Amino acid sequence: MSALLRLDSISKIYRFGQIKALKNITLVINKGEMTALQGPSGSGKSTLLNICGLLDGFDEGHYHFDSTDISRLTKQALTLLMREYLGFVFQSFNLIPVMTVFENVEYPLLLAGVEKRRERTLALLEQVGIGEFVNHLPDQLSGGQQQRVAIARALIKKPPLIIADEPTANLNAIKLRINARNRGIRSPRFILGEPMPKINLGLLNTLT
Repeated sequence: MSALLRLDSISKIYRFGQIKALKNITLVINKGEMTALQGPSGSGKSTLLNICGLLDGFDEGHYHFDSTDISRLTKQALTLLMREYLGFVFQSFNLIPVMTVFENVEYPLLLAGVEKRRERTLALLEQVGIGEFVNHLPDQLSGGQQQRVAIARALIKKPPLIIADEPTANLNAIKLRINARNRGIRSPRFILGEPMPKINLGLLNTLT
């Protein structure tokens, strides 16, 4: 099984106060694999997820995404990598408040220029159990419902890598595979690597 994401000796220092959030972290996520991170508050779980998701940088070490060294990529290439190949479920949901449920989930497809978005979006919303709320705004939903929208938005592009920060914290009986396969794990952070046979990272290399 080949590695989708590989971190080698990653360290992160917050300059204010010289706090070392991460020290010499090595992590391998293989294609088709699910990984859950657990630890006490302040142990660096969210920081590690932000680095994996290219939302934050690191001070030492190496990060390879499907054998591509991200330190060689330009900002444009990193943005493309995030947009096309990563899905995020944020702890605070980060839904766009002026967009409906449908529009929030459809938006990644719109950015990618995908056609026939409506059927795909509606089908996924039904799968996560919020099909009846497609025209609601985020502030008209409960916390659990907003989290389902966030999960649907992360899944809609079928990205190779899904990163989720406490994706089940506000859910109860939602019947998602991500929840069912991890019963007994309280508020975990997940990194899921899915097979990516159609992705050509050569496109990223042209932007370096």
